[in-house]
Amino acid sequence: MTTILVVAKAPVPGRVKTRLAVDIGAHAAARVAAAALLDTMRACTGALGRGRCRLALDGELADAVDASRIRRALASRPAGMSGRERQVR
Repeated sequence: MTTILVVAKAPVPGRVKTRLAVDIGAHAAARVAAAALLDTMRACTGALGRGRCRLALDGELADAVDASRIRRALASRPAGMSGRERQVR
C-alpha cells in the first residue's frame, strides 16, 4: 500500500514564496502558496484515495493564509503520527 507524505511550509506571509513576494507582496505570495498546497493535497487524495496522503506542515497553521480552507482539508490525526503531521482528506 502506497502512502505519500507531502512536506510543506504553512502559507504564512513573509515565510513562503519570498522571492515572488518582492514583486506581488507577501500576502499575495502566501495566497499562491496556499493554493498550491490545496491543489497538491487534492491531487494526492485523488490519485491515492483518502487516508493514503499525509501532510507534514512546518509553521503555525493559525497564522497561515486560507487557514480555514486548509483545516477543512485535514482529517483527524491517526494514532502514531507526529504532532505536525496530519492526514489529508
